[in-house]
Amino acid sequence: MSVRASAGWRTRRRPGTGQIALAKQSGPLRLRWSRPLPAGVRPVKLTVTRDRAGRFFVSVLVEERIERLPPVFLRDGGPPKAVGLDLGLAALVTSDDGEKVDHPRLLKKYGAKLAELQRSLHRKKRGSKNREKARQEIARLYALIGDVRRDALDQLITRLVRENQVLVVEDLSIVSLVRSPKGKGRRRKAGLNRAILDASWGELLPDVVLTA
Repeated sequence: MSVRASAGWRTRRRPGTGQIALAKQSGPLRLRWSRPLPAGVRPVKLTVTRDRAGRFFVSVLVEERIERLPPVFLRDGGPPKAVGLDLGLAALVTSDDGEKVDHPRLLKKYGAKLAELQRSLHRKKRGSKNREKARQEIARLYALIGDVRRDALDQLITRLVRENQVLVVEDLSIVSLVRSPKGKGRRRKAGLNRAILDASWGELLPDVVLTA
């Protein structure tokens, strides 16, 4: 749902919290900001969304002048600093200078809990309130996994961009890599597909290219 802001927002005393007024609302909505909002600007557009876990999000579009980051050069005054990145499964990212970023392996970390919830869901009667509660619990766990993954990727990409002027990464076709397994070795290929999806290469590569 997209709406025009009628009165903008107001920050409360508690850091990270505030209120926002939407059209046709009897009163302002209390919310928690994910990042500091620019001072002295009014929202151009607000988008209210709800995910499968039942959480509501308000995206605020504002007009703001973004300053470019200062260029990054080598210490000896040479060419702009560049780094090559190799994506993998043992390590999520390996740079050409030997630095390795660990693979979070979130599906493995939360796999036992997820399997337990899914078994509980299948035991519930279709159309019952208990089945809906079990479904929402699974959705909340998937939302947690997604939040942790996105936060880790955002921190990694931000650090790489601030420390380097040029990022060089291999061009991978994620769709081809995770095609459905067929024939001999299906189980092994299915496990490889899960590991690639858990690493979220498809989300990391576009962000690196766009940010760089």
